[in-house]
Amino acid sequence: MKPLWPSIALAIATSSPLAVAQAPATAPAPTTPAEPSAVPAGSPPEAPAEPPPPAPEETEPEAPPAEAPPAPPSGPGALFGASAATPAAPKPAPEPAPAPPTPPRPPSSNRGHLRLGARAGLVAPFGWAAQKTPQLEVAGMGAGYGLDLTFGIAEEVTLGAYGDLLVLDRLANCAECAPISYGLGLTVRYHLVQGLRFDPWASYGIGAIGQTGVAPGGEGSYLGIEWMRLTFGGDWYALRNLGLGPYLELGAGSFWQAPAGQDPGGVSFRFQMGMRIVLDFPGR
Repeated sequence: MKPLWPSIALAIATSSPLAVAQAPATAPAPTTPAEPSAVPAGSPPEAPAEPPPPAPEETEPEAPPAEAPPAPPSGPGALFGASAATPAAPKPAPEPAPAPPTPPRPPSSNRGHLRLGARAGLVAPFGWAAQKTPQLEVAGMGAGYGLDLTFGIAEEVTLGAYGDLLVLDRLANCAECAPISYGLGLTVRYHLVQGLRFDPWASYGIGAIGQTGVAPGGEGSYLGIEWMRLTFGGDWYALRNLGLGPYLELGAGSFWQAPAGQDPGGVSFRFQMGMRIVLDFPGR
């Protein structure tokens, strides 16, 4: 068995700092595996040195995603080489709200309606019965009665016929005389409103007139034409087929025939006012 002290002395000599400083820097000699050296009994074995941790690998930063190339311009600007972007199309204007529905027109109160009217009132004649003969010398005030029959040809218009009978006062110079005036003709009536209970209207008529009265030589008769029969009125329909209302009328005409001793001519007027009742078929 080899003695241990030469190995111990060599190890101490080589491990001292003085020996390391004096030793020349020479290239390390190739080492050979050394024999395991003896370790003094009782000394703990040296722990093997841990290998250094591996250095983290450097990763290259990711390149940002490439941007997509801009789309080529389109529209009229592209045809002329315009570099500006085409403006966005304007938003369509909102559609206007629909108009409210038109209320239905009320049913016609005249078209196809047949009406029969009767009236009574006070009448006052004036003007001239003949040339140089005043109307008040022939007949005085009295009562007027009348009938009319009309048919609706349009929404507001009716056509018809009428008949009048006027019972006038006796005059002082002929106590037994009974002056009477009568008329017969055609009329057109215009109705102002539709679908209401109250029916205001205006009418115009033309026809023939006659009158019996007192002439200077005794009783005589007159015959002529009534070229204006203007009437205003209104009917209130309390029931579906029955109406009632007032009326005002102004008539004008001329007599072409007069009693003997009188010259025909002049204009005779009459004013009449009263109440009227009317029957409507088929009703309002």
